[in-house]
Amino acid sequence: MIKVKETLNSIKFASSGIQYLLKHEPNARIHLIATIIVIFISIWVNLSSLEWVAILVAICLVWTAELFNTAIETIFNLVEPAQNPVVKVGKDTAAGAVLVMAILSVLIGSIILIPAVIEKIFPWLLEIFL
Repeated sequence: MIKVKETLNSIKFASSGIQYLLKHEPNARIHLIATIIVIFISIWVNLSSLEWVAILVAICLVWTAELFNTAIETIFNLVEPAQNPVVKVGKDTAAGAVLVMAILSVLIGSIILIPAVIEKIFPWLLEIFL
């Protein structure tokens, strides 16, 4: 049986985490702007269903990595507020995970969106290269 109240509370807590991320993490705001731009471009070029799946997975991977990174950094700050080389390694590797996901997302977006945008703006240009 689904417990509606508990489910709604879980959604509320998760939403609070996302709000915290957007309010306190400057990189999250950059991700938000990039997400909005990519979604608008994807709508404009009329992506296929499979292309949409790839774009949405890439977007969600970056957001998930950013949320985990913030959670890890917050825990490290609570456990050891002072400078500590071990904490630095933990924070840096968590941030590295976000960077890896962001690079992957840029690659996926470029592979899908650059040809689609070129085709939309300069359809004759693709004929030269194909």
